[in-house]
Amino acid sequence: MGTSDGFVIGTTKIVDHGPASQRWNMVILGDGYRASEMSKYHTDAQAFVDHLYGTAPFNELWCGVNVYRVDVASTDSGAADPATCGDGSTGSGASPHTYFDASFCTSGTRRLLAGNETNALAVSHAQVPQGHVTMVIVNSPTYGGAGGGVAWFSTNVSSPEIGIHEMGHTFFGFVDEYGDITNTYAGGEPMQPNATINTNRATTKWHTLIAAATPLPTMSNPNCTTEDGRPSPVPAGTVGLFDGAARAHCGAYRAEYDCRMRHLGVAFCAVCQRRIRQLLTPFIVPTTVNLTTPSVSFGNVPAGVGATGVTTYRAIKFDITSCNRVRLEIVAGPTGGFGAPGGTSAIVPPAELTPVAQGHLWISYTSTTAGSCITGSVTVRAVDSLTSTIFGPWVVNLSACTIARPTSAVMLVLDRSGSMTTDAGNGHSRVELLRTAVSTFVDVMLPGDGLGIVRFDNLVDTLMPVTDVGPAPAGAGRTQAHNIVTTHAPALTLDPRGATSIGGGIQQAKTALDAAPASYSVRAMVVLTDGLENTPPMISGVSGSLTANTFAIGFGQAAAISTSALNAITQGHGGYLVVTGPITPDENFALTEYFLKIQAGIQNSTAVLDPRGELVFGVTHRIPFALTSA
Repeated sequence: MGTSDGFVIGTTKIVDHGPASQRWNMVILGDGYRASEMSKYHTDAQAFVDHLYGTAPFNELWCGVNVYRVDVASTDSGAADPATCGDGSTGSGASPHTYFDASFCTSGTRRLLAGNETNALAVSHAQVPQGHVTMVIVNSPTYGGAGGGVAWFSTNVSSPEIGIHEMGHTFFGFVDEYGDITNTYAGGEPMQPNATINTNRATTKWHTLIAAATPLPTMSNPNCTTEDGRPSPVPAGTVGLFDGAARAHCGAYRAEYDCRMRHLGVAFCAVCQRRIRQLLTPFIVPTTVNLTTPSVSFGNVPAGVGATGVTTYRAIKFDITSCNRVRLEIVAGPTGGFGAPGGTSAIVPPAELTPVAQGHLWISYTSTTAGSCITGSVTVRAVDSLTSTIFGPWVVNLSACTIARPTSAVMLVLDRSGSMTTDAGNGHSRVELLRTAVSTFVDVMLPGDGLGIVRFDNLVDTLMPVTDVGPAPAGAGRTQAHNIVTTHAPALTLDPRGATSIGGGIQQAKTALDAAPASYSVRAMVVLTDGLENTPPMISGVSGSLTANTFAIGFGQAAAISTSALNAITQGHGGYLVVTGPITPDENFALTEYFLKIQAGIQNSTAVLDPRGELVFGVTHRIPFALTSA
């Protein structure tokens, strides 16, 4: 048994806050995990790390911590469990072949779970030479653990708590704060930082944490033959001298009534937290705050519709390195008519995955009359929430101008060829989806924008010249467009028929755009088709004359659509082609999204699309997507 019963697979750095030479490095090993159980080991290790991160004061010191997971495969699963033990308990008698020989009943106590410390340290140091503490997770659901040169703990339901408790022994030198062996402590002053026999208020170990009004001893055990189970005589969190520590019922004192070194699931006492901070603080990066936006310009913001201005947001940005929360504050301003929509302060938590966190204070500007410009300023600072260190203040200059709102003229070029009757894949015809999506497009247009509609099969008609859509929801142009979408009257209908002349539709739309009033600052066309062009004029014959931004949506499979020709005109004229494929319920929703995105593209703005991916029950997926700071 031992290292012949398995093999070391490799090492993964699962928490990375910098070079090993500059951080406190934890090394996690596994014992009793077969090669086929590595995914379970990874889950167990991550659960421990997540729990440690949520434990004070590690949550405050986290950016000084690195964690390395060493994958070690054992021949067998589990831990040894002797049939009889010196404490009178009985076990299963299991004796699996594992790499570190982890076993319950160490030193005659069933719950003491430990293994070959020499082998564990050898692997740990070989894989991470600059490691500070070695933790071994043992693949057994039975409660158990032990501290020493290595911290051992089982995968019992209390696993993370056991591990943190045992780590308290192994690295921080804590002693147990309960009494379970000795009636009265008879030794000298304990070397551990969390137990004492000194009751002198001026010289006891943690005298600086004891309030003058707290009695000493704070709680004495009246019966030294058993642990004192009475409630605390003082409020929780009071630091004093509480009888019962170092596994003795009396004569040795702990700092608080309860602590993680006495009961699992309880916070570390103030003395233990002080010790943890003392040992980990040298690995912490000092807090720095860098203002990255000494001035904020809103540029040109379009005037609103009617008497309502357009409100735009910009961020004052900071790059922050800190293990503590940093509070960003507006201490004066903003002046000049600018606003602070997010309030005058914001909390920036420490960055978990990167060395630098980004913080923002938001400023707003609402457009007024075209041609007006304003300037102002705001004074900001940052405060380290733990040390109260102040960074700044900085004066940030603000500026903005209002310009006339750009308006757009858009021609919809709609396929009504016979194939538009085809089922799109969701029980609805392609023309039904076309009607729904066009209605959405019409609804999101702004007053002052113009819309025109051309239909094509082998023949081409202009159903609506470029017309101001008017106010929402029932401006004259909007109403006219909605009537075209819904009507079945022969002169205006989109009901399918005939062959396909995509080029003819594009040519007609260009003529309509050229005839639109010069007041429209942006001109665009959107082509919707489900087929291959088969009737002249062809796209290639008209594309050279196009000047408008051109977008296209192809209904169905790429092989059945003139994709190369459509790509040529869209990519060459500031737009893009979308091919839907079969229209599933998801794609039906996506089709509406495409129209909204095209509308944003026409306005030279940005749309946020739903992230795409498959979500499997019980598994977390993180799907990144780009978003502007506003």
